[in-house]
This record gives sequence, structure tokens and C-alpha cells, in this order.
Amino acid sequence: MLIPGVNEREIENIAERARRLKAKVMNIIPLIPNGKMINLQKPSCQVLEDIRKVCEKHIRQIRHCRQCRADAFGSLEEDKDIELELINNALAFDYCESV
Repeated sequence: MLIPGVNEREIENIAERARRLKAKVMNIIPLIPNGKMINLQKPSCQVLEDIRKVCEKHIRQIRHCRQCRADAFGSLEEDKDIELELINNALAFDYCESV
């Protein structure tokens, strides 16, 4: 997890170590300020992309994920979030029509 002002300088070292340990891919997710971290700043999209570019020298980066979500589905090679959104919209429409 990328936390501005806390760990952005360590992320590249983590990427390099992950590669040495035979990891194939890395997903750097941005902090969602909440709970005890509510007062910390969420990284901008540009900061997140910049760090991913640096880490990409060591290990492949996942870019299609926006946040960790329980409703995400698909695979790394085939993102299906759009299909899920369409299904959810259809279900909501059907529900509203039946009430």
C-alpha cells in the first residue's frame, strides 16, 4: 500500500526484493484514508503512476485495479468490472420495476 509521507521511498526496494523472491507481478494500491489513518493523505493518481513506473524496472505492475473491492471479478489478463457494472444496473432496474 502506498502511503504518501510514510513509505513511498521503500516501495522500489520492495519491488526489487519481490522480483528476487520470484514474484511475477506487483499491485501497488493507494491508501484509502480511514480509521486510524483518516488524517493521512491519499496519493494522487500521478504519484501512484510515477511509483509504478519506477517499480516496473524490477517487476510487472498491475494498473487496471483502482481500489481493493469485494465486488471485483475477472482475472489480471481480463478485467470484467464493466460487465459487473452492467449486470448490477440490470438487476437494480429489474428490482425497481418489480416493487
